[in-house]
Amino acid sequence: MAKVDLSIKAIFLRISVLFIFLMNIEISLVNSALAYFAEAFPDADPTSISLIFSISTLSSLIVSILVMPQLIKRFNKRNIVLVSLYIYLIGGIGPAFFNATIGQVLICRALLGVGVGLSAPLCGAIINELYSGMEKTNMLGWANGVGSCLNIVMTLIAGFLCTLDWRYTFFAYGFFIIVLLMEHFSLPSMPVPKVTDANGVEHRAKASYTKRQYVKLAVVLLYGLLFGTFLGVFIMKIAIFIADQELGDALFTASMMSLFTVGVLTTSFLYGLLEKITKRYIIVIAPILVGLGALLVFRAVSTSMLAPAVFIIGMGLGLMQPITTTKVLAIGPVFNGGFANSLNVGVMSSSLFLATYMEKLVGFFIQPTAKNLIGTVSFLFIFITAISLIYVIWDPLKGVNDERKKTLAEKYV
Repeated sequence: MAKVDLSIKAIFLRISVLFIFLMNIEISLVNSALAYFAEAFPDADPTSISLIFSISTLSSLIVSILVMPQLIKRFNKRNIVLVSLYIYLIGGIGPAFFNATIGQVLICRALLGVGVGLSAPLCGAIINELYSGMEKTNMLGWANGVGSCLNIVMTLIAGFLCTLDWRYTFFAYGFFIIVLLMEHFSLPSMPVPKVTDANGVEHRAKASYTKRQYVKLAVVLLYGLLFGTFLGVFIMKIAIFIADQELGDALFTASMMSLFTVGVLTTSFLYGLLEKITKRYIIVIAPILVGLGALLVFRAVSTSMLAPAVFIIGMGLGLMQPITTTKVLAIGPVFNGGFANSLNVGVMSSSLFLATYMEKLVGFFIQPTAKNLIGTVSFLFIFITAISLIYVIWDPLKGVNDERKKTLAEKYV
């Protein structure tokens, strides 16, 4: 087993890499302040107020899918991270100063989403490039866990600042000045990898896959898309379910979401160990946990039944995110990582949008109440579990990660 470097420099590098993932937490920071924004802009229509929350997700989705795959092929990853942080800080803190109209706030929020779109695919790609073996697996799990931990803290800080003045909410993004400094001093240069052609001339490496590797990449992305879409339905409807079933008030709902996050943290930080024990079957365990938890929520008639169910669902999400990242990064050469993770992040973001339309789809078959939607989620995850189990046992793409074709590896841009 390779010896883990515990020097101060190596520790700061790990923290710097993990902190890149924190830029994904921006969505929830302003969520609790939407009512204050509506008061601040009484003439704005409800859609514009909602856009303060969602426009950053849309702009980050566009950048991560359409722009990042091209940038990663041409520019140093460290430089992209630093540029993304500057854009992120301008867009994040900007509304505290540029708020004369809601249009100014929306422009800043869209700009912040650009920063997220530039950084989101890079955390996994950088981990893939700098680490290997068990350390890489652990880092991918920890990234999700650290992001969830800071999400809780930063959301509380933003909420407190909002009670003082709605403009102060955006000062919560000031934390990322510290992140920017850490990346400046600790993140190493990661230029575009080079490959040597038959004539001995070096060229920039281009993400390349064999046909079977493309198939596996599509399969992993589909797994993540379905998982994220179905789980998104639960996240959107759990508060309504609790209210409809008269299980608790808003404070109880908040405590359940905190318990959900604790479940995410549990399996995120233990991902490396769990993956080592369960091996390929970990892709089956994740949907089992969510399906079981959703079924328990569906049947819950008391708070004592609901609490463990929500925790179990969180555990499933804590596994899913590093699973998809690990799988897409393992396909083909290391320099494919940036391209693959850009697609992975884009798919994860797309799943949140698709989840909003599940209610209409379910409405064609049954009444789309919160309880029925959560029951449907349980059934759908049983379906994902069955398909995943068949895939693992059948193993139709065995050895595909190790396939190499010289002509493909020598392609350049």
